Amino acid sequence: MRVFGHRGVSAEEAAAAQGDGGPGEAPQAVLLGCHGGAGASTMQALLGTPWNLGCYSPELRRIETFGRPLVLVARDSASAGARVIEAVTGVTTAGATIACLVIIADGSGPEPKEATGRLRLIEDRVGAVVRFPFVAGLRYADANEADKVELPKKAVRALTDIHAACAKAMSGSPNELIG
Repeated sequence: MRVFGHRGVSAEEAAAAQGDGGPGEAPQAVLLGCHGGAGASTMQALLGTPWNLGCYSPELRRIETFGRPLVLVARDSASAGARVIEAVTGVTTAGATIACLVIIADGSGPEPKEATGRLRLIEDRVGAVVRFPFVAGLRYADANEADKVELPKKAVRALTDIHAACAKAMSGSPNELIG
C-alpha cells in the first residue's frame, strides 16, 4: 500500500490492498442511506460496491440483499440521529440484520452530543457502528470519483472496519430478506 506523505492513501489503493473480493475477503455490501444526503453514494464508491438502495423510507417493505451484508449510512448530526433510529427500527422490525452502521462526520468538529445520545440507542441492534472521519477532499469530488480522493489513515481504518463488519455478518448469516 503506497502512502502519500503523512496523509494516507487513496480509497482506490486501499481497496486494492484489501484484495479482489476472493475467498475469505469481505463481500460487497448493500448500502442504504438513513436519510437524504447521508453519503451512501460516496461510501458506494469508497467500498467499491454496485449495490446502493438509495434512501430509507418507512414505505419500504422489502429489501433483498441476496446474501450480501446490509450497511446503513448516515451523517453525524442530531437530525440524522433521529433518522437513524427510524431506519434501524424499520429495517430490524422487518426481520433484517444490519451488518454495519456507518456514521459519516459532516465536519471537522466533534459529533454533537444529541447525535451521540441518539446513536447509542441503536448500537445493540446493528453488528457494528463505524465512524467515518471528515475528509475535506470528498467535498470536492463527485460521488463516483470518491475512490480517487486521498484518504487519511483514520478513514482507511474505517473502511477496513466496515469490511470486517461485513465479513463477520457473512460468517453465519443466511440470505437477508426484509418483508
